[in-house]
Amino acid sequence: MGVGTVIDGVYVLGRKLGQGGMAAVYLAEVDQLRFDYTALYAYTQVQGDSHLERRQKAEELAGKLSGKTLDAGTIRALLIAQDIPVPGERVAVKVAVGEADPARFETEWKSLLCLNHPNVVQVYGGGSYMGRPYYSMELFAKIVPPKKVKAEFTIAQKLHVIIQAARGLAYLHANGIVHRDVKPDNAVVCETESGEFVTKITDLGIAKQLEADGMTVTRTAMGTPHYMSPEQIASSKDVDARADIYSLGATMYELLAGVRPYHDKTTVYEVFRAITLHTPPIPPAQHNPDLPEPITAIIECAMAWDVDCRYQKMAELIKDVEKYLAEEDAAVTRAVTFDAASKAKSRAHLGKGKYAFERYRLKAAARAASAKPSPAAAGAGAAGKSASAVPARKPSSGLLIGLGISAVVALIAGIAFMYHAASRPPPAPVSSANTQPGAPASSRAPGTTEPTGLPTTPAQPESDPAVAPLHAALKAKNPQYNGQGQFKFENGAVTQIVLDGTGGADLSPLHQLKPRKLSARNTGVTSLFPLATMPLVLLSIEGSPVADLVPITGMATLRGLAIDGTKVTDLTPLQGMPLEQFAFTPATITTGLDIVRNMKTIKGIGSAWDQRLPPAEFWQKYDAGGFGNAPAAEIGKFIPLATSAADLGAENWARSSAEPVWADGGIRLTAAPGQYAGLLHRRTGRNMILRAQVKKTGGEILGMRLRDTQTGANYVCKFEKDSSFSIDKTVNNEWSRIHTAVSAQSHDGFFDLAFSAIGDRLRVFVDKQLIMEVDDDAVANGHPGISVSSGVTGDFRYLELMLLPDDAPADADIRAITGAPAAGAKQNRGASDR
Repeated sequence: MGVGTVIDGVYVLGRKLGQGGMAAVYLAEVDQLRFDYTALYAYTQVQGDSHLERRQKAEELAGKLSGKTLDAGTIRALLIAQDIPVPGERVAVKVAVGEADPARFETEWKSLLCLNHPNVVQVYGGGSYMGRPYYSMELFAKIVPPKKVKAEFTIAQKLHVIIQAARGLAYLHANGIVHRDVKPDNAVVCETESGEFVTKITDLGIAKQLEADGMTVTRTAMGTPHYMSPEQIASSKDVDARADIYSLGATMYELLAGVRPYHDKTTVYEVFRAITLHTPPIPPAQHNPDLPEPITAIIECAMAWDVDCRYQKMAELIKDVEKYLAEEDAAVTRAVTFDAASKAKSRAHLGKGKYAFERYRLKAAARAASAKPSPAAAGAGAAGKSASAVPARKPSSGLLIGLGISAVVALIAGIAFMYHAASRPPPAPVSSANTQPGAPASSRAPGTTEPTGLPTTPAQPESDPAVAPLHAALKAKNPQYNGQGQFKFENGAVTQIVLDGTGGADLSPLHQLKPRKLSARNTGVTSLFPLATMPLVLLSIEGSPVADLVPITGMATLRGLAIDGTKVTDLTPLQGMPLEQFAFTPATITTGLDIVRNMKTIKGIGSAWDQRLPPAEFWQKYDAGGFGNAPAAEIGKFIPLATSAADLGAENWARSSAEPVWADGGIRLTAAPGQYAGLLHRRTGRNMILRAQVKKTGGEILGMRLRDTQTGANYVCKFEKDSSFSIDKTVNNEWSRIHTAVSAQSHDGFFDLAFSAIGDRLRVFVDKQLIMEVDDDAVANGHPGISVSSGVTGDFRYLELMLLPDDAPADADIRAITGAPAAGAKQNRGASDR
């Protein structure tokens, strides 16, 4: 069939499912193409069927086809449809579902559209269907899950998987594309009808055009943690093909060792920190003693921390793997069942030359030797000579280390870890006259010993050979850098850095320095990963667009931190840190505030560095709402929902699949199919009305409405079964068409409820205690619902509405509801119909 021809019917695994009555059949993949396709959902086009009815029919059909129904909320899907023009009778069309980013999805298929390689998935086109972005792609006959590859393939077979994946990636690199998310799930092994295995590179959702600007050009880390290179962690914008080489090395590690690199790390924080601190993973041979030394050496070379000591091209890695295979017993090599092209190319390099990794080993050893401690003066002098020895070249967007970084490496050879009390930098420009600025006397906690400002240091002369390479490296990565950064040296080592207002955004050129104090106020810095290995005593990033404190997790040396005016909302990474001085913007924090509140080491805290107060005084003011935050009596532990539609993002909501959970961080919803639904309402600053439509049989939350009673703005929040989240501004009469609704409004310590849900019970909790229960079975026939009112005197912190099916256990909603009401709150039990 040619392009534009309508498929006659829909086929799933060779079975024809329908003609004309079926719009589409969803095929599911678990963990991104890891298992054979299983029919999951089919949407019918029977006129008059509601969305839910179509879903129910789809689930029934999926159950008949596959014997089970998978959860579509956490997977991406494949679609085959008779209405979509495709170049053949059997073609897969990948569909964006859930919280998939449409821009990234479009980038993926457009990156693949013009490519044609046997080891890269073939894409035919894309668009939007049934309101969802999609692209059509080749349909793999049979996929071998990564678990099966790891468990059942021989070493030689696994190496052929790597060779083919490397060829596909080399083709992408030749076409100016860096994948940026290479891992076993995205190197899909397919078994052909003839029994041969072919590796296909898939999922270019975060691929980067080497010379392009746009959505994928970002300063944040993108990828999958265990497979990300150090330079990708620092900044996903600044990577080249060598980042994919690192990730393929990590993939090779997993296939051959049987576990992921850094599998012993339990959190993403620990993985990132290990990679950033140059900590190598456990040698793969410890997991698989049968691994030959050349293979472990290939993995180590591919995963070298120093990007210049890594394979520079995929061709080098391919050649080394093929050389190893050629040196193995010929009978073993012939027993590997792979496509003929792969075998032919492997034979082309039989016994030729040396391993490329040997050359990179020597280079790494030479660099390690040159980095040994040397006298400070010699180190500074070597820095200047090294800088002049570096040939001029055009900075690549993928290079972690810019122009002149070899001089920086030489410069830091003599840097020692030196810790002493430190404090924050004063506003730029700095001068040596003001060396110990402190907080106002009224803001000092008695007995405070911490220095409150970064000792100011005149910038080293531009001609100083120790400083010039630093400016050059920053300029190479940051064209907007104005060259006014200041560096203080002690005994030949950089101990203080001031970059306030210099225009820099990328600090990766400084990642090997070991300063005790760093100030990057009012800059474009977004990522702190380059600072993860620094022994910082004081860090000031106020006014910069940093949003994530993960990179400084566990920084035991840090005593002073200023993050006011940043985009930070989560203070969880500060857990266990011995901070003494802290400045932040209280109104923007949504998570982890109690961590700082419970820090016993804090001596001064404020909404700005020069407005720090003793902890007791600060928290008293905070609880009264003195920092733009809602008073504690209003919100308890719960955060504001929103001030505008833009704020009503999915990150402001947390959901539980079981009973309600009382926790710091926001709203918890119980909304799993087959369970009762729990709703928690709390709004600070201005009053909000919460309404929820609840499916009577199963307790599924279908929609939610928030109305701002001050502005009158209405928002409908829709939680679909596939976890998609959308917000639509609406008008009052639009909500009236929703049949089952609960609303609550609190005012002056009282609240009014409007309830309409035939066959269900409503329970109302105030401050976690049941104060009212209404069963509408007593309502007269034809009555649309009942209105009830009840009240409490004084302020209450929590209001929860529970809508339960009639058959729910009597104590179903009590199991997680514990605690006492707010101080002074009196309960008024009962309800009156009106």
